[in-house]
Amino acid sequence: MLNISEDIGKRMKISRGEKKINELAKRLGICPRTLSGYESGRTDVPAYVVVYYAKRFNVSLDYLCYGNEFSNTELCQEFAKLSPKLKKAIMVFIKYCNW
Repeated sequence: MLNISEDIGKRMKISRGEKKINELAKRLGICPRTLSGYESGRTDVPAYVVVYYAKRFNVSLDYLCYGNEFSNTELCQEFAKLSPKLKKAIMVFIKYCNW
């Protein structure tokens, strides 16, 4: 059976790297044991925690949620390589989608 929380948790732990779990838990206002539960997949992860990890560790929400390997930095670098016409089309699409 597919366990999305476990997959997200594994990628959160990978993103955290060597950072201390106690420090992160304190910043999030939760117990280290709770954060450990998120990272191990024992507990469903609230959206605000996933968003915090994405911002704090410079990874995309796509990576944390679905395993997409591009970091935010890599996506920006790839976007910068596009032609001005294509960049404009993408920005129009994003605004259309209300992102």
